[in-house]
Amino acid sequence: FATIVALHGPELAERLRKNNATVSTNIEKRRLYERAAMFDGLTGIHNRRWLDETLHRLVVRHERDEEPLCVALIDIDHFKKFNDTHGHEVGDLVLTTVAATLVKNLRPTDLVARFGGEEFVILFPQTVPADALLAGERVREIVSQMVVKKADGAELPRVTISMGIAPLRHGEKPAETLKAADVAMYEAKHEGRNRVRVAQR
Repeated sequence: FATIVALHGPELAERLRKNNATVSTNIEKRRLYERAAMFDGLTGIHNRRWLDETLHRLVVRHERDEEPLCVALIDIDHFKKFNDTHGHEVGDLVLTTVAATLVKNLRPTDLVARFGGEEFVILFPQTVPADALLAGERVREIVSQMVVKKADGAELPRVTISMGIAPLRHGEKPAETLKAADVAMYEAKHEGRNRVRVAQR
């Protein structure tokens, strides 16, 4: 028995090393897949799946701790015109630029996700509507002053956003808060775009 172990020891050790390497590779792949599932492939920010899970957790936590929480829904104004006039590559450029601008100009505690299409969501934890409005107006103004250029150096028309903000109400489901933000966002659209509105509830 001792002789057999001695003969097969190096082979066994090599096999174990390979198995460990395979397990490590599989774990790393799984982490990459899990990360990819939570991030938008175009803009690099969080996606709708991440938003659904995170917003649910935030609502539970803020309800329990009786803390304020605000949700903002953002839409890029006249986005279809960018695609139709300049092509989808330019539309993608606008999306990625807006996403990066939102992330760069919010507090570290504020969370940004791509909701779908040309819509984004900002989560404002521990934030009352008045403060969420100030933050929303700040990023709206910064976006409106962006200079976005095509690959050939030509400047695009000004990019603006419309935003609706809704505070979490006691006992409310995440979808209901998002719906209230959506209604406020469309009010901003109807009032002329490039505006921020807080839901009147």
